[in-house]
Amino acid sequence: MILKLLSIYPKTKIAIPDLESIIERYYNIIPSMIQPHRAQLHALVSDWMKSWNEHDLNKVISLFADEAIFESWTGSKIQGKQKIKLAWSNWFIHHDDFHFEIEDLAIDEKTQDVVLTWKLNWLGQNKAPEIRHGIDFLHFENALITLKRSYSQPPQKNI
Repeated sequence: MILKLLSIYPKTKIAIPDLESIIERYYNIIPSMIQPHRAQLHALVSDWMKSWNEHDLNKVISLFADEAIFESWTGSKIQGKQKIKLAWSNWFIHHDDFHFEIEDLAIDEKTQDVVLTWKLNWLGQNKAPEIRHGIDFLHFENALITLKRSYSQPPQKNI
């Protein structure tokens, strides 16, 4: 970008300290636009979980990158935002009674990784009330999920 500016204005005399400050500002601004800060990641994940509880598959999927990967506790692996949406659509259709609670959230701002533990209340198989505890690993790039690994304990009967 700076070289482009210099080619547009070749007769402009820029002192080296000014050029260095422009470079410093440029490289300090751009990463913060691409990589959310800790609080921004926390807000993204909180809003995303709210979308789950609103049973809004489109909003849930909107946080995924186009070539995102989802790995389930069942061992299945799905790549691609639209394939993930297709795989989850049946679950959303048949389980309109689920509710997730975030139990704990750990965020590594530098690596853009989030680990969250959750509790799921829902009507499981045979429409029996269940509680399931799990953990998700999320990796973000450009404020979008590129990898979601999900692990879960066997369900407990809801008492």
